[in-house]
Amino acid sequence: MHVRFARVAACAALLLLASCTSTTRPSPVRARWLAAGLEKVVPVGTLDVHYLEQGSGPAVVLLHGYGGSAYDWRHQLAPLAAAGFRVLAPDLKGAGYTSRPEDGHYSAEDQADLVAEFMTAIGVPRAHLVGNSYGGGVALVAALKYAPRFERLVLINSMCYAQKYPFYIWVARAPILGHLSLTLLPDRFMVGYVLHEAYYKKERIPQEVYDEYTWQLGYAGSRAALLRMAHALVPDDMEERQALIRKIPQETLVLWGRHDPIIPLAHGERLRREIVRSRLLILEDCAHVPNQEKPEVVNPLLAEFLKQGTVRGAAGAAGVTDPEAAAGGGAEAPAGGGR
Repeated sequence: MHVRFARVAACAALLLLASCTSTTRPSPVRARWLAAGLEKVVPVGTLDVHYLEQGSGPAVVLLHGYGGSAYDWRHQLAPLAAAGFRVLAPDLKGAGYTSRPEDGHYSAEDQADLVAEFMTAIGVPRAHLVGNSYGGGVALVAALKYAPRFERLVLINSMCYAQKYPFYIWVARAPILGHLSLTLLPDRFMVGYVLHEAYYKKERIPQEVYDEYTWQLGYAGSRAALLRMAHALVPDDMEERQALIRKIPQETLVLWGRHDPIIPLAHGERLRREIVRSRLLILEDCAHVPNQEKPEVVNPLLAEFLKQGTVRGAAGAAGVTDPEAAAGGGAEAPAGGGR
């Protein structure tokens, strides 16, 4: 309690340091992608959905985390396209440069509906689905609600079960404090705080990453959208939704950064137990965003699993711990093969 009070007091003191400005221009990175045709925009209902697209072949939809955007998947676009996939990374509602309506519909189910409608809008009837953090929670809902549309599922340090909120979510959900902090705290301070929680080693964070997420947070309407998303993070029927995880029908690969302070490894282990056709791989020396911190480890696992439903030799891969292989389940088993 004393630690939390000290953190809140520190936040309150920092309220006086700066006021926020906003922009309606895309960041330099996204502007380059727009000019190159990598970034596109499609109308989906009343929303304009921005997304990144690269490659051709079976579709893979990548869903980013809370406070993130399609930029979260910058390290996966080219490698998965080279592996023979049509890679699609949308900005979810209220994130990146997708529309931010003040309609209150920012739940994981609302986002899952948007993903399905987005796929329809761009002519993708069926896809593989990959989600990190909040995007993993959206992926779980979509995989259940629209099961015939998704073939294989990958969950990376995924939102899934009831838990203690990370501090920045607790602040965003707090009456008055959430509005004040996201309105008055410097964007760079907030971005740095969250990135240092998400990465195991902050020296791995390039300057461009700080700049990109700071720009996105300063985009018009971003802070208000983050508050809406935070308040809609946990549904009223959380217990019932948790129970539905056992009914996930897809072959599922669960990837988990061992040192995640935001969503504990125990949640990944529980997903492995409860999703029948699943397999867990623990990624060493990284935390909440392995797709960003350790893409050289994550990308080969994604490509192989999405192609074949297997992750052969994972136990021997540098930086990967395979609990099933260690227990005698076999390193070449398909998802769920240890059962």
